[in-house]
Amino acid sequence: MEPEDLSTKANILKDMGYEILEAETAWVPLPESALRVDRESTEGKHFSKTLSRLDVEEITGIYSNVTLI
Repeated sequence: MEPEDLSTKANILKDMGYEILEAETAWVPLPESALRVDRESTEGKHFSKTLSRLDVEEITGIYSNVTLI
């Protein structure tokens, strides 16, 4: 679905009698490209540090396909 189709789809569901509480689009990483990283490695520590810096009020969602092991 294209992002611009979201309101159209939500309106169709409303017309069918459904109550829409929230609707949003999101980029979701594909599991086929998952990356496994040792959390104690330099890359794992860097990734964790980067995520902690992104943990601010203005950012409402962070998606990743990295698995820290």
